[in-house]
Amino acid sequence: MGGFTTRVVMLYNRSSLPVCFNFVTGTSSAEEGASDSVFEFDRTRGVVPAGLETHVNIRFSPTAPANYYKRVFCLIEHQHPAYIDIYGTGYISAKGESPARPAQRMKIRPACRADDLPTCSD
Repeated sequence: MGGFTTRVVMLYNRSSLPVCFNFVTGTSSAEEGASDSVFEFDRTRGVVPAGLETHVNIRFSPTAPANYYKRVFCLIEHQHPAYIDIYGTGYISAKGESPARPAQRMKIRPACRADDLPTCSD
């Protein structure tokens, strides 16, 4: 415990126009990079320039030995919402516990229905 890891999500724009994006993280603060979760985004909104790419860093900082899961939606201008499923395992290395395997992750992931999608008006 007390450690962290960071992963990168790449966003590609293959169109000839810039595209706005917004990750719906469910945090209670509107501040950029703010978080009330073990998963912290370095930015939750931005613009991907035409024909280019950008990245978003996600930092995982577990607060207790447990398996963690979060579904985060990404609203993309003039597109259907997309989402990413984020998994992490907090463990105490002295106990020799191992991270969750894919079969275990499927058990902790809640069922998400299509009508749970956020809308652009949110």
